[in-house]
Amino acid sequence: MEVRQPLEAERGLSASFDVSRSNGPLSYTATLFASRVNRPLHVERSPSYVLSTLPDPTTNVGLELLGTLRRTPFSVTATYTYVRARETVDAIERDVPLTPRHSAGIVGKAVRSSPAVYQRRKPDRRETDALGPAPATGSGT
Repeated sequence: MEVRQPLEAERGLSASFDVSRSNGPLSYTATLFASRVNRPLHVERSPSYVLSTLPDPTTNVGLELLGTLRRTPFSVTATYTYVRARETVDAIERDVPLTPRHSAGIVGKAVRSSPAVYQRRKPDRRETDALGPAPATGSGT
């Protein structure tokens, strides 16, 4: 790894706005976001790793959508994200490497509860008789 020049501290500014709503078993959220990083750290990856500070800012703007459906004992969550991340290297503005423009995911789960954990049963009469009489409470005098 090589450092071309003394590195400078990055300074960033970001903002986001989201709206959420629930409707019965469905809940969903939409988020808009943006950020700008001044003096971003840049990694040149070939032929070896070289670190430097870029003179121009790196920006990203995007949208995230998230939705969850819950119906006991199941829940399913789906996400979608769009990101436009840009940087200027050698006076050429380009997409930031290794930052996907689109990404999506889905995850589901089922929860099975054990009746023995949540169920409380009344003792059978034979069980209470085997324990003998209940201890007396109070002074009785």
